[in-house]
Amino acid sequence: MKMAIVGAGLSGATLVNEFVNHPTINKLQIDVYEPRDLLCVGQAYQPDTDEAILNLHAQDVSVKPDDPSDALKWLDEYYPSYANPHTFLPRSIYGEYLIDRLGGAFKHPHVHVIQHDIKDLKIDGTKYYLQSHHELWSDAYDAVFLCIGHPPYADYYELAGQPNFIQNPFPIQEKLQHIHSTQRVGIIGTSLSAMDALKFLVHHTQFDEPVQLLSHIDTPFNSVKKSRDLGKIYSAINHNWIDSQVKKWGHLPLNQFIKTLRSDLKENQIDLEQLKISESMGSLKSVEAALKHDEPEINKLQSYIVYLNQFFPDLYQALTPSDRDRYEQDYAPKFNRYLSQIPAESFDVFFKAYHQGQVDLVSNIQSIDIQDDESFLVTTQENKQIAVDLLINTAGFEFDVTRAAHHDPFVKNLYDREIITPYYRGGIHVSWPNCEVIRPRSGHQPNLYLLGHWISKIQYANNNILLIQQKARELARNLINQL
Repeated sequence: MKMAIVGAGLSGATLVNEFVNHPTINKLQIDVYEPRDLLCVGQAYQPDTDEAILNLHAQDVSVKPDDPSDALKWLDEYYPSYANPHTFLPRSIYGEYLIDRLGGAFKHPHVHVIQHDIKDLKIDGTKYYLQSHHELWSDAYDAVFLCIGHPPYADYYELAGQPNFIQNPFPIQEKLQHIHSTQRVGIIGTSLSAMDALKFLVHHTQFDEPVQLLSHIDTPFNSVKKSRDLGKIYSAINHNWIDSQVKKWGHLPLNQFIKTLRSDLKENQIDLEQLKISESMGSLKSVEAALKHDEPEINKLQSYIVYLNQFFPDLYQALTPSDRDRYEQDYAPKFNRYLSQIPAESFDVFFKAYHQGQVDLVSNIQSIDIQDDESFLVTTQENKQIAVDLLINTAGFEFDVTRAAHHDPFVKNLYDREIITPYYRGGIHVSWPNCEVIRPRSGHQPNLYLLGHWISKIQYANNNILLIQQKARELARNLINQL
Protein backbone atom coordinates (compact mmCIF):
# COMPACT_ATOMS: atom_id res chain seq x y z
CA MET A 1 0.00 0.00 0.00
CA LYS A 2 1.25 3.46 -0.89
CA MET A 3 0.20 6.22 1.46
CA ALA A 4 0.86 9.91 2.03
CA ILE A 5 1.02 11.82 5.30
CA VAL A 6 0.58 15.56 4.83
CA GLY A 7 2.29 17.26 7.75
CA ALA A 8 5.00 15.95 10.09
CA GLY A 9 4.02 17.55 13.38
CA LEU A 10 2.96 15.49 16.39
CA SER A 11 0.13 13.66 14.56
CA GLY A 12 2.20 12.88 11.48
CA ALA A 13 5.23 11.79 13.50
CA THR A 14 3.07 9.52 15.66
CA LEU A 15 1.60 7.89 12.55
CA VAL A 16 5.05 7.27 11.08
CA ASN A 17 6.29 5.72 14.32
CA GLU A 18 3.26 3.46 14.59
CA PHE A 19 3.72 2.25 11.01
CA VAL A 20 7.48 1.65 11.10
CA ASN A 21 7.29 -0.20 14.41
CA HIS A 22 4.74 -2.68 13.04
CA PRO A 23 5.81 -5.95 11.39
CA THR A 24 3.83 -5.08 8.23
CA ILE A 25 5.98 -2.04 7.42
CA ASN A 26 7.47 -3.93 4.46
CA LYS A 27 4.02 -3.81 2.84
CA LEU A 28 3.92 -0.02 3.07
CA GLN A 29 5.49 2.85 1.18
CA ILE A 30 5.03 6.12 3.07
CA ASP A 31 5.59 9.59 1.63
CA VAL A 32 5.62 12.39 4.20
CA TYR A 33 5.08 15.94 2.95
CA GLU A 34 6.52 18.57 5.27
CA PRO A 35 7.96 21.92 4.11
CA ARG A 36 9.77 22.67 7.37
CA ASP A 37 13.32 21.54 8.04
CA LEU A 38 12.37 20.21 11.48
CA LEU A 39 10.18 17.13 11.72
CA CYS A 40 7.93 16.17 14.65
CA VAL A 41 7.40 19.68 16.06
CA GLY A 42 4.97 21.46 13.71
CA GLN A 43 4.21 25.04 14.64
CA ALA A 44 3.28 24.24 18.24
CA TYR A 45 6.71 23.00 19.38
CA GLN A 46 9.09 24.73 16.99
CA PRO A 47 12.22 26.53 18.27
CA ASP A 48 11.08 29.66 20.09
CA THR A 49 11.44 31.68 23.27
CA ASP A 50 11.26 29.87 26.61
CA GLU A 51 8.39 32.18 27.52
CA ALA A 52 6.09 30.01 25.37
CA ILE A 53 5.14 27.08 27.62
CA LEU A 54 2.84 24.06 27.77
CA ASN A 55 -0.19 24.05 30.06
CA LEU A 56 0.35 20.39 30.93
CA HIS A 57 2.72 19.26 33.67
CA ALA A 58 5.88 17.40 32.65
CA GLN A 59 4.47 14.22 34.20
CA ASP A 60 1.64 14.26 31.65
CA VAL A 61 3.45 14.73 28.32
CA SER A 62 5.19 11.42 27.65
CA VAL A 63 4.97 10.18 24.05
CA LYS A 64 5.39 6.58 25.20
CA PRO A 65 2.03 5.13 26.29
CA ASP A 66 3.76 2.32 28.19
CA ASP A 67 6.02 4.73 30.10
CA PRO A 68 4.23 7.81 31.51
CA SER A 69 7.50 9.07 33.05
CA ASP A 70 9.50 9.01 29.80
CA ALA A 71 9.50 12.79 29.39
CA LEU A 72 10.80 13.20 32.95
CA LYS A 73 13.59 10.70 32.27
CA TRP A 74 14.58 12.60 29.14
CA LEU A 75 14.51 15.90 31.02
CA ASP A 76 16.65 14.45 33.79
CA GLU A 77 19.31 13.67 31.17
CA TYR A 78 19.18 16.83 29.05
CA TYR A 79 17.42 19.55 31.10
CA PRO A 80 17.64 18.51 34.76
CA SER A 81 16.32 21.85 36.01
CA TYR A 82 12.98 21.00 34.36
CA ALA A 83 12.88 17.36 35.55
CA ASN A 84 10.02 17.89 37.97
CA PRO A 85 6.49 16.41 37.65
CA HIS A 86 5.00 19.87 38.29
CA THR A 87 7.03 21.72 35.62
CA PHE A 88 5.41 23.50 32.69
CA LEU A 89 7.92 22.92 29.92
CA PRO A 90 8.89 25.51 27.32
CA ARG A 91 7.30 24.41 24.05
CA SER A 92 10.65 24.44 22.25
CA ILE A 93 12.21 22.05 24.79
CA TYR A 94 9.24 19.74 24.37
CA GLY A 95 9.90 19.92 20.64
CA GLU A 96 13.46 18.70 21.24
CA TYR A 97 12.03 15.77 23.20
CA LEU A 98 9.67 14.92 20.33
CA ILE A 99 12.51 14.99 17.81
CA ASP A 100 14.64 12.73 20.02
CA ARG A 101 11.87 10.20 20.68
CA LEU A 102 9.99 10.23 17.36
CA GLY A 103 12.40 11.58 14.75
CA GLY A 104 14.28 8.35 14.12
CA ALA A 105 11.28 6.73 12.39
CA PHE A 106 11.62 9.10 9.43
CA LYS A 107 14.94 7.44 8.54
CA HIS A 108 13.28 4.09 7.84
CA PRO A 109 13.83 2.93 4.23
CA HIS A 110 10.07 2.67 3.64
CA VAL A 111 9.57 6.32 4.64
CA HIS A 112 10.32 9.10 2.16
CA VAL A 113 10.25 12.73 3.38
CA ILE A 114 9.36 15.25 0.66
CA GLN A 115 10.05 18.86 1.64
CA HIS A 116 7.08 20.30 -0.22
CA ASP A 117 4.03 22.23 0.93
CA ILE A 118 0.80 20.65 -0.35
CA LYS A 119 -1.78 22.98 -1.85
CA ASP A 120 -4.29 20.66 -3.56
CA LEU A 121 -5.72 17.15 -3.61
CA LYS A 122 -7.83 15.33 -6.17
CA ILE A 123 -9.62 11.99 -6.12
CA ASP A 124 -9.96 9.50 -8.95
CA GLY A 125 -11.99 6.50 -7.82
CA THR A 126 -10.07 5.01 -4.88
CA LYS A 127 -6.83 6.82 -5.69
CA TYR A 128 -5.54 10.14 -4.35
CA TYR A 129 -3.19 12.68 -5.94
CA LEU A 130 -1.45 15.58 -4.22
CA GLN A 131 -0.18 18.82 -5.73
CA SER A 132 2.65 20.81 -4.18
CA HIS A 133 3.42 24.50 -4.50
CA HIS A 134 5.83 23.45 -7.24
CA GLU A 135 2.68 22.71 -9.34
CA LEU A 136 3.66 19.03 -9.58
CA TRP A 137 1.07 16.30 -9.10
CA SER A 138 2.15 13.17 -7.23
CA ASP A 139 1.73 9.57 -8.23
CA ALA A 140 -1.39 7.81 -6.97
CA TYR A 141 -1.85 7.01 -3.27
CA ASP A 142 -4.10 4.38 -1.71
CA ALA A 143 -4.52 6.34 1.52
CA VAL A 144 -3.87 9.91 2.68
CA PHE A 145 -3.61 11.24 6.23
CA LEU A 146 -4.13 15.00 6.50
CA CYS A 147 -2.16 16.18 9.55
CA ILE A 148 -2.42 19.84 8.62
CA GLY A 149 -2.22 21.40 12.06
CA HIS A 150 -4.67 23.86 13.55
CA PRO A 151 -6.86 26.36 11.68
CA PRO A 152 -5.48 29.86 11.06
CA TYR A 153 -5.89 32.41 13.82
CA ALA A 154 -9.29 34.07 13.73
CA ASP A 155 -9.50 37.64 12.46
CA TYR A 156 -12.63 38.80 14.29
CA TYR A 157 -12.03 42.48 13.56
CA GLU A 158 -11.09 42.02 9.87
CA LEU A 159 -7.59 43.42 10.21
CA ALA A 160 -5.68 40.88 8.09
CA GLY A 161 -3.25 42.49 5.68
CA GLN A 162 -2.72 45.60 7.77
CA PRO A 163 1.02 46.32 8.17
CA ASN A 164 0.77 46.77 11.94
CA PHE A 165 -1.35 43.67 12.58
CA ILE A 166 0.44 40.43 13.50
CA GLN A 167 -2.19 37.79 12.75
CA ASN A 168 -0.15 34.81 13.94
CA PRO A 169 2.36 35.60 16.73
CA PHE A 170 4.37 32.36 16.44
CA PRO A 171 7.25 31.93 16.58
CA ILE A 172 7.18 34.67 19.19
CA GLN A 173 10.93 35.24 19.17
CA GLU A 174 10.87 35.97 15.45
CA LYS A 175 7.59 37.87 15.19
CA LEU A 176 7.86 40.15 18.26
CA GLN A 177 11.54 40.88 18.76
CA HIS A 178 11.54 43.99 16.55
CA ILE A 179 8.72 45.82 18.38
CA HIS A 180 10.05 49.18 19.59
CA SER A 181 9.61 50.52 23.11
CA THR A 182 7.88 53.67 21.80
CA GLN A 183 5.08 51.70 20.11
CA ARG A 184 1.67 51.41 21.75
CA VAL A 185 1.00 47.67 21.68
CA GLY A 186 -2.24 45.72 22.06
CA ILE A 187 -2.74 41.95 22.37
CA ILE A 188 -6.12 40.60 21.23
CA GLY A 189 -7.05 37.72 23.53
CA THR A 190 -6.31 36.47 27.04
CA SER A 191 -5.40 32.83 26.38
CA LEU A 192 -2.12 31.11 27.20
CA SER A 193 -0.81 32.29 23.81
CA ALA A 194 -1.59 35.87 24.87
CA MET A 195 0.28 35.31 28.13
CA ASP A 196 3.25 33.86 26.24
CA ALA A 197 3.41 36.93 24.01
CA LEU A 198 2.98 39.27 26.99
CA LYS A 199 5.77 37.58 28.95
CA PHE A 200 8.13 37.97 26.03
CA LEU A 201 7.28 41.65 25.61
CA VAL A 202 7.62 42.68 29.26
CA HIS A 203 10.79 40.63 29.75
CA HIS A 204 12.57 42.03 26.71
CA THR A 205 11.26 45.60 26.25
CA GLN A 206 10.52 48.47 28.60
CA PHE A 207 7.59 50.15 26.84
CA ASP A 208 6.77 53.83 27.22
CA GLU A 209 3.07 52.96 27.61
CA PRO A 210 1.37 49.87 29.05
CA VAL A 211 0.75 46.91 26.78
CA GLN A 212 -3.03 46.58 26.36
CA LEU A 213 -4.53 43.12 26.84
CA LEU A 214 -7.83 43.24 24.94
CA SER A 215 -10.88 41.06 25.65
CA HIS A 216 -14.46 41.08 24.33
CA ILE A 217 -15.82 40.03 27.76
CA ASP A 218 -15.29 41.22 31.34
CA THR A 219 -14.37 37.80 32.80
CA PRO A 220 -11.77 36.74 30.25
CA PHE A 221 -9.49 34.34 32.12
CA ASN A 222 -9.59 30.58 32.54
CA SER A 223 -8.65 28.74 35.73
CA VAL A 224 -5.20 28.91 37.31
CA LYS A 225 -3.15 25.72 37.05
CA LYS A 226 -0.70 25.15 39.89
CA SER A 227 1.19 22.09 41.12
CA ARG A 228 -0.05 18.75 39.90
CA ASP A 229 -2.05 16.77 42.47
CA LEU A 230 -0.16 13.46 42.67
CA GLY A 231 -2.80 11.65 44.72
CA LYS A 232 -4.84 8.78 43.37
CA ILE A 233 -7.82 9.83 41.25
CA TYR A 234 -10.98 7.74 41.41
CA SER A 235 -13.32 7.60 38.43
CA ALA A 236 -16.12 5.24 37.39
CA ILE A 237 -15.96 6.76 33.91
CA ASN A 238 -13.91 4.84 31.39
CA HIS A 239 -14.40 3.20 28.00
CA ASN A 240 -16.12 0.18 29.51
CA TRP A 241 -18.57 2.44 31.35
CA ILE A 242 -19.32 4.39 28.16
CA ASP A 243 -19.88 1.15 26.24
CA SER A 244 -22.21 -0.17 28.96
CA GLN A 245 -24.31 3.01 28.84
CA VAL A 246 -24.57 2.90 25.06
CA LYS A 247 -25.52 -0.79 25.19
CA LYS A 248 -28.21 -0.08 27.77
CA TRP A 249 -29.71 3.11 26.32
CA GLY A 250 -28.55 3.12 22.70
CA HIS A 251 -26.60 6.29 23.58
CA LEU A 252 -25.15 7.99 26.65
CA PRO A 253 -27.84 10.06 28.41
CA LEU A 254 -26.39 13.42 29.46
CA ASN A 255 -28.19 13.19 32.81
CA GLN A 256 -26.50 9.85 33.48
CA PHE A 257 -23.10 11.31 32.66
CA ILE A 258 -23.68 14.28 34.98
CA LYS A 259 -24.91 11.96 37.73
CA THR A 260 -21.80 9.78 37.47
CA LEU A 261 -19.54 12.82 37.28
CA ARG A 262 -21.03 14.17 40.50
CA SER A 263 -20.50 10.79 42.15
CA ASP A 264 -16.86 10.76 41.01
CA LEU A 265 -16.29 14.20 42.47
CA LYS A 266 -17.77 13.12 45.78
CA GLU A 267 -15.55 10.02 45.87
CA ASN A 268 -12.52 12.26 45.24
CA GLN A 269 -13.64 14.55 48.07
CA ILE A 270 -14.11 17.46 45.71
CA ASP A 271 -16.77 19.85 46.94
CA LEU A 272 -19.29 20.33 44.15
CA GLU A 273 -19.50 24.00 45.04
CA GLN A 274 -16.03 24.41 43.53
CA LEU A 275 -17.60 23.70 40.16
CA LYS A 276 -20.20 26.44 40.51
CA ILE A 277 -18.64 29.24 38.55
CA SER A 278 -19.88 32.58 39.73
CA GLU A 279 -20.30 35.57 37.49
CA SER A 280 -16.97 36.90 38.75
CA MET A 281 -14.92 33.80 37.92
CA GLY A 282 -12.35 34.66 35.31
CA SER A 283 -12.14 38.27 36.46
CA LEU A 284 -8.94 39.99 37.56
CA LYS A 285 -10.03 39.78 41.19
CA SER A 286 -10.92 36.08 41.16
CA VAL A 287 -7.74 35.00 39.36
CA GLU A 288 -5.50 37.02 41.68
CA ALA A 289 -7.26 35.51 44.69
CA ALA A 290 -6.71 32.01 43.27
CA LEU A 291 -2.99 32.75 42.90
CA LYS A 292 -2.66 33.84 46.52
CA HIS A 293 -4.56 30.97 48.12
CA ASP A 294 -3.77 27.29 47.78
CA GLU A 295 -6.93 25.41 46.79
CA PRO A 296 -6.33 21.65 47.07
CA GLU A 297 -9.79 20.81 45.75
CA ILE A 298 -9.18 22.84 42.60
CA ASN A 299 -5.82 21.08 42.11
CA LYS A 300 -7.51 17.71 42.52
CA LEU A 301 -10.32 18.74 40.20
CA GLN A 302 -7.79 19.71 37.53
CA SER A 303 -6.05 16.35 37.92
CA TYR A 304 -9.40 14.62 37.59
CA ILE A 305 -10.04 16.53 34.36
CA VAL A 306 -6.58 15.56 33.05
CA TYR A 307 -7.49 11.93 33.72
CA LEU A 308 -10.95 12.30 32.14
CA ASN A 309 -9.53 14.01 29.07
CA GLN A 310 -8.70 10.70 27.37
CA PHE A 311 -12.44 9.85 27.32
CA PHE A 312 -13.85 13.24 26.29
CA PRO A 313 -14.27 12.51 22.55
CA ASP A 314 -16.06 9.20 23.11
CA LEU A 315 -18.21 10.69 25.88
CA TYR A 316 -19.22 13.57 23.62
CA GLN A 317 -19.95 11.38 20.60
CA ALA A 318 -22.00 8.95 22.69
CA LEU A 319 -24.49 11.74 23.50
CA THR A 320 -27.51 12.29 21.30
CA PRO A 321 -27.41 15.47 19.16
CA SER A 322 -29.97 17.12 21.42
CA ASP A 323 -27.96 16.23 24.52
CA ARG A 324 -24.86 17.66 22.85
CA ASP A 325 -26.82 20.87 22.29
CA ARG A 326 -27.83 20.91 25.95
CA TYR A 327 -24.26 20.20 27.06
CA GLU A 328 -22.95 23.07 24.92
CA GLN A 329 -25.52 25.46 26.35
CA ASP A 330 -25.65 24.44 30.01
CA TYR A 331 -22.29 22.88 30.85
CA ALA A 332 -19.57 23.64 28.29
CA PRO A 333 -19.06 27.33 29.25
CA LYS A 334 -18.45 26.30 32.87
CA PHE A 335 -16.49 23.17 32.12
CA ASN A 336 -14.18 24.92 29.64
CA ARG A 337 -12.96 27.22 32.41
CA TYR A 338 -11.27 24.18 33.92
CA LEU A 339 -10.47 22.39 30.67
CA SER A 340 -8.33 25.23 29.29
CA GLN A 341 -6.04 26.16 32.14
CA ILE A 342 -3.25 28.73 32.40
CA PRO A 343 -0.13 28.00 34.48
CA ALA A 344 0.24 30.05 37.63
CA GLU A 345 3.69 31.23 36.55
CA SER A 346 2.15 32.93 33.50
CA PHE A 347 -0.40 34.72 35.66
CA ASP A 348 2.36 35.70 38.09
CA VAL A 349 4.17 37.56 35.30
CA PHE A 350 0.94 39.20 34.19
CA PHE A 351 -0.01 40.50 37.65
CA LYS A 352 3.49 41.73 38.41
CA ALA A 353 3.47 43.70 35.16
CA TYR A 354 -0.11 44.85 35.80
CA HIS A 355 0.69 46.26 39.25
CA GLN A 356 3.85 47.93 37.92
CA GLY A 357 1.86 49.68 35.20
CA GLN A 358 3.46 47.72 32.36
CA VAL A 359 0.19 46.15 31.20
CA ASP A 360 -3.49 47.00 31.36
CA LEU A 361 -6.60 44.89 30.79
CA VAL A 362 -9.29 46.33 28.53
CA SER A 363 -12.56 44.40 28.68
CA ASN A 364 -15.77 44.40 26.63
CA ILE A 365 -14.13 45.30 23.31
CA GLN A 366 -16.79 46.26 20.79
CA SER A 367 -14.79 47.33 17.74
CA ILE A 368 -11.29 47.96 16.41
CA ASP A 369 -11.03 50.52 13.62
CA ILE A 370 -8.11 51.23 11.30
CA GLN A 371 -6.91 54.84 11.34
CA ASP A 372 -5.44 56.87 8.47
CA ASP A 373 -1.91 56.49 9.86
CA GLU A 374 -2.35 52.66 9.97
CA SER A 375 -2.74 52.66 13.76
CA PHE A 376 -5.88 51.31 15.47
CA LEU A 377 -8.65 52.71 17.63
CA VAL A 378 -10.12 50.24 20.12
CA THR A 379 -13.63 51.00 21.40
CA THR A 380 -15.34 49.25 24.31
CA GLN A 381 -19.04 48.73 24.95
CA GLU A 382 -18.80 51.61 27.45
CA ASN A 383 -17.44 53.86 24.65
CA LYS A 384 -13.97 53.97 26.15
CA GLN A 385 -11.38 54.43 23.40
CA ILE A 386 -7.74 53.32 23.33
CA ALA A 387 -5.28 54.08 20.54
CA VAL A 388 -2.64 51.45 19.68
CA ASP A 389 0.08 51.40 17.03
CA LEU A 390 0.46 47.64 16.71
CA LEU A 391 -1.84 44.70 17.39
CA ILE A 392 -0.84 41.11 18.16
CA ASN A 393 -3.58 38.56 17.48
CA THR A 394 -4.02 35.65 19.92
CA ALA A 395 -7.79 35.44 19.55
CA GLY A 396 -7.99 31.69 19.01
CA PHE A 397 -8.53 29.67 15.88
CA GLU A 398 -10.92 30.26 12.98
CA PHE A 399 -13.19 27.22 12.77
CA ASP A 400 -15.41 28.69 10.06
CA VAL A 401 -14.10 26.84 7.00
CA THR A 402 -15.28 29.50 4.54
CA ARG A 403 -13.42 32.23 6.44
CA ALA A 404 -10.35 30.10 7.12
CA ALA A 405 -10.10 29.28 3.40
CA HIS A 406 -9.07 32.90 2.76
CA HIS A 407 -5.86 32.23 4.72
CA ASP A 408 -5.18 28.58 3.82
CA PRO A 409 -4.93 27.69 0.09
CA PHE A 410 -5.05 23.94 0.75
CA VAL A 411 -8.24 24.18 2.81
CA LYS A 412 -9.72 26.44 0.12
CA ASN A 413 -9.03 23.89 -2.61
CA LEU A 414 -10.41 21.03 -0.53
CA TYR A 415 -13.55 23.07 0.07
CA ASP A 416 -13.94 24.17 -3.57
CA ARG A 417 -13.49 20.60 -4.81
CA GLU A 418 -16.21 19.49 -2.37
CA ILE A 419 -13.81 17.10 -0.68
CA ILE A 420 -14.45 18.52 2.80
CA THR A 421 -17.68 19.56 4.50
CA PRO A 422 -17.88 22.24 7.20
CA TYR A 423 -19.15 20.79 10.47
CA TYR A 424 -22.12 22.67 11.86
CA ARG A 425 -20.37 23.37 15.17
CA GLY A 426 -17.21 24.50 13.38
CA GLY A 427 -14.21 22.86 11.80
CA ILE A 428 -14.31 20.02 9.29
CA HIS A 429 -16.71 17.07 9.34
CA VAL A 430 -15.27 13.57 9.70
CA SER A 431 -16.73 10.18 10.57
CA TRP A 432 -16.33 8.97 14.11
CA PRO A 433 -14.31 7.15 15.32
CA ASN A 434 -12.53 6.54 11.98
CA CYS A 435 -11.92 10.24 11.19
CA GLU A 436 -12.50 9.76 7.46
CA VAL A 437 -13.42 12.96 5.65
CA ILE A 438 -17.15 13.46 5.02
CA ARG A 439 -17.83 14.75 1.51
CA PRO A 440 -20.95 16.89 0.92
CA ARG A 441 -22.29 14.74 -1.92
CA SER A 442 -21.06 11.23 -1.24
CA GLY A 443 -20.50 10.89 2.51
CA HIS A 444 -17.38 9.46 4.10
CA GLN A 445 -14.34 9.11 1.85
CA PRO A 446 -12.53 5.77 2.45
CA ASN A 447 -8.87 6.05 3.44
CA LEU A 448 -8.83 9.87 3.44
CA TYR A 449 -8.24 10.80 7.07
CA LEU A 450 -8.09 14.12 8.92
CA LEU A 451 -6.45 14.53 12.32
CA GLY A 452 -5.73 17.43 14.61
CA HIS A 453 -7.45 20.56 15.81
CA TRP A 454 -9.59 20.94 12.69
CA ILE A 455 -11.78 18.12 14.04
CA SER A 456 -11.87 19.27 17.67
CA LYS A 457 -15.62 19.88 17.50
CA ILE A 458 -15.99 16.14 16.85
CA GLN A 459 -12.96 14.75 18.67
CA TYR A 460 -14.00 16.95 21.57
CA ALA A 461 -11.24 18.73 23.52
CA ASN A 462 -8.48 17.28 21.33
CA ASN A 463 -6.12 20.25 21.74
CA ASN A 464 -4.15 17.86 23.87
CA ILE A 465 -0.96 15.85 23.38
CA LEU A 466 -2.47 12.62 24.72
CA LEU A 467 -5.56 12.67 22.51
CA ILE A 468 -3.64 13.66 19.38
CA GLN A 469 -1.30 10.69 19.77
CA GLN A 470 -4.04 8.33 20.88
CA LYS A 471 -6.09 8.91 17.74
CA ALA A 472 -3.07 8.75 15.42
CA ARG A 473 -2.06 5.36 16.85
CA GLU A 474 -5.61 4.07 16.57
CA LEU A 475 -5.98 5.10 12.91
CA ALA A 476 -2.60 3.62 12.01
CA ARG A 477 -3.53 0.27 13.56
CA ASN A 478 -6.91 0.31 11.81
CA LEU A 479 -5.28 0.83 8.44
CA ILE A 480 -2.69 -1.87 9.12
CA ASN A 481 -5.52 -4.28 9.87
CA GLN A 482 -6.83 -3.75 6.32
CA LEU A 483 -3.63 -5.19 4.80
